[in-house]
Amino acid sequence: MKFKWIFIMLVVLVIAFITPAVMTGDFGPLNTMVQSTNYQPPQSSRSTRQTVLKWQDAQGRWHFGDEAPEGVNVHEVKVDTAANILAPVKVAAKKSENKPSAPAMPDMSGLPIATPTKALEAIEQANQVKAMMEKRNEALGHL
Repeated sequence: MKFKWIFIMLVVLVIAFITPAVMTGDFGPLNTMVQSTNYQPPQSSRSTRQTVLKWQDAQGRWHFGDEAPEGVNVHEVKVDTAANILAPVKVAAKKSENKPSAPAMPDMSGLPIATPTKALEAIEQANQVKAMMEKRNEALGHL
């Protein structure tokens, strides 16, 4: 029992000492080790820049490669492997159609309209069905 309380107190002390470092991001010697790695991302150069051909086949699938088959519309895609980002492609803006600002109400002319009288009739019919089911269950219970 005494060991359990000592263990709990040690855990609380460790948490109390670690929490400020986690909150501020300052881990002392660990920070200097991480900062001293001198990692430099790769720089863009002529050897990292490439051009890839892109084309679409008759089934609508896109293909990429160094050589395209004859008779297809080829697009050049500029790739920089140092940056690992494709250059942005300008897309023609879609023409905006004159759309109503609010959505149109759906056609409900064929749907039945519930009135208070019809609702009361439906409740009465439901009560009748409930009574019939209770009688049936009683009859089945006696068998």
